[in-house]
Amino acid sequence: MKTKSIQDQKLIEAIFDSGNEAKDKNIILDSRSYVAAMANQALGGGSEVASAYKNCAIEYLSIDNIHTMQTSLKNFIYTLYAKGASLNSVKELSEMETWYKHILHIINSAKYLQNYILQGYSIVVHRTDGWDRTAQIISICELLIDPFYRTLKGFGTLVEKEWLAFGHQFNKRCAHSSICIKKPS
Repeated sequence: MKTKSIQDQKLIEAIFDSGNEAKDKNIILDSRSYVAAMANQALGGGSEVASAYKNCAIEYLSIDNIHTMQTSLKNFIYTLYAKGASLNSVKELSEMETWYKHILHIINSAKYLQNYILQGYSIVVHRTDGWDRTAQIISICELLIDPFYRTLKGFGTLVEKEWLAFGHQFNKRCAHSSICIKKPS
């Protein structure tokens, strides 16, 4: 089992202490499912424990991992383009609907975060590496809350601070060369 990181705990406590006046509204939003977080912990990975922080709750958003998302996107693109989007079978509809459900889940998670922010909570949104789900949720939330990020300059700032500054691996994650019209494996 991985030991607790005192530095991580101090950082999260500092975030909570600086964020809200009441100091009693602290939330950690983990983009994984509870089961995935516990499996990760069993393998020696990290997972926060609410009791380590004052007035804190942990909520799991249960967003699927990048591999599931990429497979879903590949199936969507194949169905849409290679098959001509005839949508004449239940399987074709299902493959397209799965992608839409993933996108909707991320948007709803961002709206969930927005609601907590507007209620005055201090929030830490995280995942193991923070490259995918975390950046997606936070970026969409910022687009919802602040009109500046809906401008061209603001959107550039958003990408820089939430994606580039955290080392998002665009070349691996976007996989433009691997998402093609051939049938996904």
